[in-house]
Amino acid sequence: MTTLTHFIEFAPVLLPGIEISLDTPSNEQGDYWLDLTLGDYQTTVLWRADAGFGFFTDETAYGDKPDELYKKADMALIRLQQMVEHARSPSTKQSSWLKEIRNLMEIPQTQLADSLSVQQAAVSRLESRNDIKLSSLISYMEGLGIQLEVKAHNDDFEMAIPLSQKLFP
Repeated sequence: MTTLTHFIEFAPVLLPGIEISLDTPSNEQGDYWLDLTLGDYQTTVLWRADAGFGFFTDETAYGDKPDELYKKADMALIRLQQMVEHARSPSTKQSSWLKEIRNLMEIPQTQLADSLSVQQAAVSRLESRNDIKLSSLISYMEGLGIQLEVKAHNDDFEMAIPLSQKLFP
């Protein structure tokens, strides 16, 4: 079973009533487009065998790249479920994105706290904050096994900003 087939098969299990329209390319290595609709919620997902599932989270224009990319179908399904939940309850705290990333990694707060050598309550407080220090964010991501990247950009340039925990006391 391909990852695309897995995604299409299990999306209705996680999200009963979801409608999936698939636009297939002329060759197998091309872009597969999935239009997903559940009630008032609609999104488009791009799938390519060599890249995985690309989610468009903002208004996009023709030729834009996806904002989020997931190589595994199960992780893409969890993210889709999170996106639908956000659409249904827009009052969700903005800071919940940390929790969403941790949940995508399937890591409980207690395990993350152990890897960061802090108490679970400290992880909970960080996840509920609206303003987070960059050094705390770097540590949090490293505790999840994730490398954080920051880019500076405007209409004329884009530059990666190197981050290292050692730069921040």
